Amino acid sequence: MDTPTVLGPKDPREIKDIRFPFARELNGASIASATSLGVAVVAGRDPSPNSTMTDMLMVVGTDVYARFRAGISGVTYEVSVEVLDSVGDVHIMAARVAVLSISH
Repeated sequence: MDTPTVLGPKDPREIKDIRFPFARELNGASIASATSLGVAVVAGRDPSPNSTMTDMLMVVGTDVYARFRAGISGVTYEVSVEVLDSVGDVHIMAARVAVLSISH
């Protein structure tokens, strides 16, 4: 698994789709299934980080999209996704999301 991409900052009021591009890992295979491995806090405090994700992942070609909502300002989350490809190989990718209240 590569070093996670850091996304954000995302305001707690926003809902964002996180794109996980698996084309390189798939090496010509296709995605047979995608599963969320959950959300972890890597900086700050959130007693229920999994509440930031919706239950549905969307597969579009070789990309997987996970919907991230809310979050606590000042917290950085790591979202992980696992795919099973058409030849039976498993690939895991993670992305970090920084949440910060954006004043207007």
